[in-house]
Amino acid sequence: MHDPTLYTITATLAHDDLPTPMKEGWSSSFGSAFLDYVGDNPQVTRYMSLNGRICQKCVFIGSQGLAEQFAVWMQAKLDRKKRPITVGVRRVGYDDLNYRRKTAVAEAQANDAKILELMAEG
Repeated sequence: MHDPTLYTITATLAHDDLPTPMKEGWSSSFGSAFLDYVGDNPQVTRYMSLNGRICQKCVFIGSQGLAEQFAVWMQAKLDRKKRPITVGVRRVGYDDLNYRRKTAVAEAQANDAKILELMAEG
């Protein structure tokens, strides 16, 4: 069966700007005691939720045009808050779908409606 083409929003930011629980080596048992040294603050790419927070799970969006419009809208919102984050759009790969393959299209349709609502509000 052919998988639909879905898109997601990504955020590129400096490693130091990541929330501590998303950094390499962090664990709930030891906290930040064993954070790995990553060098001279490299740029990292993570997923972004619909409310603008960095998250570990990708958010499915049904159309590329809507995803790009939302990325531009989100970038403008982050620029107003002076956040050093670059927002981008990426096509969802096979490995991103893993256990969510059956519900991905329904999630994308629900997210499309939420995005249109968010962009209409402000």
